Formats: sequence, structure tokens, C-alpha cells
Amino acid sequence: MLMNFNFNPLTYCFSSSIPDVFEMSDFQGSSVYLAIYLNRSQSPVFSTTLYAHGGKASIYDLRSIIENYMEAKQLVHATCSFRMQVDRIDYTLGEFTLVYCKLQMLRTNCELFLQSHFLTTHAVRLVPHNFQLDLQYIVLPGETGQCATQYVIQREDKDAPETLTISDTPIAAKQFDFCFEDINEEELLGYLPQGVNGKLLSVTLFRGKRTFTFFLTDEVPTLTLIFQNEFNVNDTLYLTAQTKRKVSFDRSFAVCCGESSAYDDNTEVEYESETSSLSYSSARHLTQALQSHKLYLISPELPVGSSILITDIESELSDATNANNHVKFKWKPLHKQVSFTVPRLHNIFNQVYNNTFD
Repeated sequence: MLMNFNFNPLTYCFSSSIPDVFEMSDFQGSSVYLAIYLNRSQSPVFSTTLYAHGGKASIYDLRSIIENYMEAKQLVHATCSFRMQVDRIDYTLGEFTLVYCKLQMLRTNCELFLQSHFLTTHAVRLVPHNFQLDLQYIVLPGETGQCATQYVIQREDKDAPETLTISDTPIAAKQFDFCFEDINEEELLGYLPQGVNGKLLSVTLFRGKRTFTFFLTDEVPTLTLIFQNEFNVNDTLYLTAQTKRKVSFDRSFAVCCGESSAYDDNTEVEYESETSSLSYSSARHLTQALQSHKLYLISPELPVGSSILITDIESELSDATNANNHVKFKWKPLHKQVSFTVPRLHNIFNQVYNNTFD
């Protein structure tokens, strides 16, 4: 006798496709033992006994249990299987490859998505010239495709920008592979032929059916946000924003023998940042990024960076072509110690000072 489920995954499946309520039916017995295994582990990552009612047993929010485990273990994908036991009779749902995804990908085939997208929801990014980004993607068994990098360069001796395409090793995968590319301007320019120089305007990566475009700007960002994106991989956004620093201080007092003394000092530092004008898609992407379970921010106040907590987000967006979308958010460093940055290096004055006007 077969047990029926309201979740029937394909070979590749997003974690967001696990239903809110996972149900098991058509079995004989008063209870079901359920165990979830990831990456063929000896012990289950989660197990419980469910009691039947009306010939069904169910569990609510199993998706969050699995996703929270993958977040803690920094898993982008995992081999998954559900194992059930009723009166010493074993049932199995799986084995399938589960890909972490926080978004509801309605009517989206996971396998086709992986073959045509990097692990990000944004295929275009505005970055400064000193940018540093990681791009990840999954290559499936049997996948083939051409790879190339397309440059748009403004040469000093020419009026119009020049487009140059450099071919790369094509994809010919024999097995499942998780790939990543560490990208910065210096490394990208290193692939150009000798004698080709100028100002880099944009770069487009072609990896099989996947594309991603960087547009480079001379504007220096005031905030750099590093976060775990919807696919549980590192991502980076460069922002221009105005930031206010708010400090609140509170302490308690006691009087003893006519003399006052203070105790329980409490200092709270909170920052409020508001971005410059953003497009509708960029503002939505930033709003989603600020809800990440892991955030790291680099700013003038925190030049070496700090893990942060988002305490409030204000985002009222319009998709009108002339709309000025802004995102305002409040944040505080994860660690309460007040940060201090040495304003200059020691011993930088290594020459004798001569007053010009003497």
C-alpha cells in the first residue's frame, strides 16, 4: 500500500515549494514517524511523531524548519529525503536535490531556472570601479553552453565606446556542480588583449543561458551592504545614502548618605540611512536584501565593517517612470561596543616641515 503526499518534488526542487502544511494520507495506523535527511546524513536533521486524524497526518511550516537548518549550515543545496514509518512499515519520499530559495517561485521549473539564471534575482547591477562581487550558479548534469565576457570600453582616442567579447571555456557538465566567480575590475581588465586600454563602462557575463551585467559608475558609494540573498549565497549592494547617527544615554541614580551615585549606564547607538533616488526594481531589491538573516555593512562610521541588525524599514515605492523611490532604514551594530576609527596612520609625517611663507 502506498502513502500519498501533498508534495511530490521533481529531481530538482526549490525549498519554497514545500507546502505550508505537509500532509500524509492513505495509511493504516494511529501515528506516523517522520524524519528529514539532508545530504545522506546518518541522523535526521528533524524528526517527530505525528498523530493521525481522519486518516491524515500533517505538520505545519516544515519548510521553515528545513530552511533554518540550511541557513545555519550555509547550505545552498542539499540532497533531501523524507522517511516515514507507520507500524514498522517504511515509506520514503525522495531522493531529490533541494535548492534553498526564500521566494515563492510560482509556475517556475527549478531545473530550467537554474540553467538560465545566476543565484540572484537581479541580472543588472550598478557598481563603483573598486567593486568586489561574488556570482554563483549551479550547473546541472548534461548541461552545455558557450561562455564569454563582453566589455564596453571608452578608449581615450575614440569618441564612441567599443564592444569587445572574450570567449571562455564552454560548459560541458558531466555532474552537478556549484560554481562561483570572484569578480573585480582589475581581474576583468587582466583578460583583455595587450594594447586594449581605456575606461571600463560595463561588463556582461555569459555563462550558458545565464547573463549578468555590471554598469560601472564614478560615483563613490557611502554604504556597502553585504548580505545572504534569497538563495543563501553572499551578495553585495553599493548604495549612496545619507546617514544620521542617534545616541541615547540612560542611567539610574541612588542616594546614599546624602551623596548621589550613578549605576546601570545604558548607551544605545542607532543609525538612520536614506538612499538617493532608486529605480523601482532596485528599491525592491534593496528592501528584500535588508530583510536578510545575515547583514554586514561598511560605512564611513564603520570603515572596516560590522554585522548589523535592521530595526525598521520604510519603503513606499512607485513603478511610475518619473518616480523618485527612496528606501529609509534604521540599523544598529550587532555588537554594542562603541566603534572608534583611528583617523590617520601613525608616522605619516616623515619629512621635515618647511613653512612656505617664512
